[in-house]
Amino acid sequence: MPNPLPSVPNDDKLVILINSALLALNQANLTGNYTVLHDMAAPGFKWVNSPERLAQSFANLRSRNLDLSPILLYQPKLLQRPTINEKGLLRITGFFPTSPERVNFGLIFQPVQGKWRLYGIAADTQKAPAQQAAPAPQGAPAPAPEAASPPKPAAAEVTKSAPGKKPAAKPKPTAESEEPAQVDVRDRINNPPAPPPAEKPKPKNSIWNPFGR
Repeated sequence: MPNPLPSVPNDDKLVILINSALLALNQANLTGNYTVLHDMAAPGFKWVNSPERLAQSFANLRSRNLDLSPILLYQPKLLQRPTINEKGLLRITGFFPTSPERVNFGLIFQPVQGKWRLYGIAADTQKAPAQQAAPAPQGAPAPAPEAASPPKPAAAEVTKSAPGKKPAAKPKPTAESEEPAQVDVRDRINNPPAPPPAEKPKPKNSIWNPFGR
């Protein structure tokens, strides 16, 4: 009988997973030593990405001498519901509203012996107003036996628009031009939504709350 899929972690655990992964990446970029980032990852990630390959993948970000540690002063905003696929891999996508550039991230975690271990990481920075949707961070392609299809575990290459040039918006799959809801990870805890007006009840599930219990 197959093992049951794990459940999405709670709010606090999600914040810890996001911060720990991005701070490990930041420390690796600042020191040029990617051993810790490599060692904290899941076996499939380590099999594909040696510390030397991680250094090559993040060479662009490292050359810009960016310090991502200010993310600790902000709550991450999620662009979509954290999901767990049929392989048990947890995907988290969002950004930190830092200034003057915000930090976009895409993370994948795999449960290993009861703990979530890093299985894929992508990051970039973007000069954009808070209301503009973040483009999906681009990862360097790397095959792995355990990877679901897609995404594959990889270290991301960071891309940046030319100075003074606004990044092009990523095409939407539908005719709607609105950005996906940007929800603070702890929004449900700190700012519980007000009940809908009695005269205009909202359809069931018209507003998605990623952390509703």
